[in-house]
Amino acid sequence: MAQSQIKGEIVRHYFYAWAKVMISKYAPRRGFDRIAYVDLCSGPGAYETGEPSTPLHIMNTILRDPEFCCWIESIFNDADQTHVASLRERILALPGIDRLAYPPRFTGYFLAPSIVSMFANPPVPSFTFLDPLGYKALISRQFLASVIRPFGCDCLFFFNYRRINRAISTDVLRGGLYPLFGRDRVERLRNELASKPPKVRERIIVDEFRAALVEVGISHPLMFRVRHRDVEQTSHHLVFISTSRLAHHLMKSVLAKYSDRFADDVLRYQYSHQPTGKQAAKQVVMRFHDEEDVSQTENPLAIEVQTIGSIEHLKRDLMKKFRGQSRTVRDIYFQHHFGTPYYLPNYKQALIELEAEGKVTVDRPAESRCRQGRITLGDDRIVTFANEEN
Repeated sequence: MAQSQIKGEIVRHYFYAWAKVMISKYAPRRGFDRIAYVDLCSGPGAYETGEPSTPLHIMNTILRDPEFCCWIESIFNDADQTHVASLRERILALPGIDRLAYPPRFTGYFLAPSIVSMFANPPVPSFTFLDPLGYKALISRQFLASVIRPFGCDCLFFFNYRRINRAISTDVLRGGLYPLFGRDRVERLRNELASKPPKVRERIIVDEFRAALVEVGISHPLMFRVRHRDVEQTSHHLVFISTSRLAHHLMKSVLAKYSDRFADDVLRYQYSHQPTGKQAAKQVVMRFHDEEDVSQTENPLAIEVQTIGSIEHLKRDLMKKFRGQSRTVRDIYFQHHFGTPYYLPNYKQALIELEAEGKVTVDRPAESRCRQGRITLGDDRIVTFANEEN
């Protein structure tokens, strides 16, 4: 699958899940009359091959759903006026475009600090997509933090690692990274990376970027690495930021469709053109306790996964956190998953294993929850943890 296709599918699938939740559960209760999709670097609406790009796919997703047509306002921005005109023409030609309660808006602003006043405080829940994010897009980390500060606002952006890596070592480009990383961090990176091999450079740059985001209140950014098809190099990262545990759950569920996996189904947050799901779990196997192997070859979030551990580590952590408590599976997951690499199936696997070990009990016995030879665990099942230290 092409890299642009992967990016577009992740955006589209998350947008759909986010919009459904917002419209059905939150926006009406909080008095909002709309929600918004914002694309800050929308492009002309088609790739060089002529295939429709993300804005067209998003609009088609909206137009296929009558509820979306009533609720969603779309805002498309690009600094290139030719792109703006091309995208406007393509979108306004879509069948059913007149059914929208809120016609799409098209703007032509350059991504500089002046745009912050327009998009920093959206009045309604919004999902913002930003592509590309490199040294030419002078968006600050403070701007990114402001985008997700209001209720219901999430952001996915394209982290152009290759451009950023090059800019750190280039005097005329390095200053463009100051708003994103901070001046002191960029200058420190210039000196620190001078003698480092490529894979170590990537690990350091991504770790420092995560730290830069945390400094402005963006906790637990999800970074998804996309590798080149034919070479052992990173193409780019997709970075998801949100203050919502539910939003992180939705994005983890989307990324699970594309991510390589460790042997016990923990996500590696990396797409390397391998099959996913059970087939991928068999083909993409990683030793959990080989520190040199992980540090030299893996996505920085995979290093975090290795540090945290596997399903065995999750089991130990759950026993420690919920010792002596009774909670539903859903409560356990949402109280614990934020800031971890684990997603819902990992929690169910861990709880089923703990049940088999006699460390937890479930309100309905395992033998009555067997489906097609497998023990299942519903979201509403009540799990009771043993009252023990270890």
